[in-house]
Amino acid sequence: MQATNTAPDDYRLFLSTVDEVCTKLGLNRNDFSTPEELFQAVFERLSVKTLRQLDEMMGDDHMKDDLLGTMHRAVRDRIQAKGGLAA
Repeated sequence: MQATNTAPDDYRLFLSTVDEVCTKLGLNRNDFSTPEELFQAVFERLSVKTLRQLDEMMGDDHMKDDLLGTMHRAVRDRIQAKGGLAA
């Protein structure tokens, strides 16, 4: 038996999670035209400590040209803007 395609369900779950985070931070994801803009706005509202933990957890494995890479670059840009990466 072939597994059902979960991509639509995964996408809906992802958007639901993004919307939940945005609501908690007072943002509306529809106000942003690119993922980069959205991630920058989200990460501006998080502490550098939290961003450093996220950066460490992600490592360099997620720096590709995909959605996770876009998010991780936004994390690192925000850390650097607030005083640099942890040694």
